[in-house]
Amino acid sequence: MSNFKKKFRIIKFKSKPLLAAKSISKSFDGRIILRKIDIDLNQGEMLGLLGSNGAGKSTFMNIVLGLLKCDFGDIFLSNIKLTNLAIHERSKLGIAYLPQQTAIFRGLTVYENLLGIAQIVIKRVREQKEIVEKLMAEFSITHLRNVKAIALSGGERRRTEIARCLINNPKVLLLDEPFAGVDLLSLQDIKGLLLKLQNRGCSVLVTDHNASQLLSVVDRAYVIANGTIVANGTPRQIVNTAEAKKLYFGEDFSI
Repeated sequence: MSNFKKKFRIIKFKSKPLLAAKSISKSFDGRIILRKIDIDLNQGEMLGLLGSNGAGKSTFMNIVLGLLKCDFGDIFLSNIKLTNLAIHERSKLGIAYLPQQTAIFRGLTVYENLLGIAQIVIKRVREQKEIVEKLMAEFSITHLRNVKAIALSGGERRRTEIARCLINNPKVLLLDEPFAGVDLLSLQDIKGLLLKLQNRGCSVLVTDHNASQLLSVVDRAYVIANGTIVANGTPRQIVNTAEAKKLYFGEDFSI
């Protein structure tokens, strides 16, 4: 999708967020990583999370997933408290995650990668195959069905990974560094995929080091610095926030 055009949308979301993090705090060996973090993700929204290395982005994502426990605070999904739930319980409620590292089996074909997940979450064999075929068509990877994952390009791999995540029809998809390690053509393709996710009604929380690329697709974003939220709002709002300029973007950054 090399013709992707950057645009900023004004969208009215429901008053109650789909995913809400309240006063999330976390320390490691006496070092504060997150201090009373409040983040809301609305239904159908694409939300960005920005910050330097070590700012706490990955820690926050891991707390939402259930890989880490917070020292203080709570996570809610549609008013259901997730804080003490295990990873698989959160997954059943609609939380999905796509890590920066390859999330598919390199020795299996595209079809086998998708079908393997479908067999776990869907009981009827016919429905398993139907959802796999539907997602391959939706993400334009049907022609790659018999190609092993190791032979896929960066963009093709991401398409397969995202399709795989959607087999369980999640409410919220967490994406970690989706723009990392891909060429320019794949970069534009991934941007288009993110918007496709949103058009499906999926709420997306995405973090990436590439601020320019991330801000070109999100509705809102938060900036974390020194363990706290220093800015949140639309892309144009946060890049013009004095604190965010000082601690993250720099004075010369613009969009």
